[in-house]
Amino acid sequence: MEEKKVISKLDTTITIRVNRDIKQNAQEVFNELGMDMSTAVNVFLRKAIEYRGFPFAVRLQEKPNQEEIKIE
Repeated sequence: MEEKKVISKLDTTITIRVNRDIKQNAQEVFNELGMDMSTAVNVFLRKAIEYRGFPFAVRLQEKPNQEEIKIE
């Protein structure tokens, strides 16, 4: 069985651009979970490595619903 390397040292920075409302809403969710944005992104990246892809389904819908159109 292959041993997984544990990565714990945080030694680089990622800079991304996101919609202000999306960022604020995400921060509120993560705060409720007891974590900051950096921790949440690290969780996502670690899960992406574990799953060898997105840790959730990524697919096209037939037609976007009205709520999704409002978010964009």
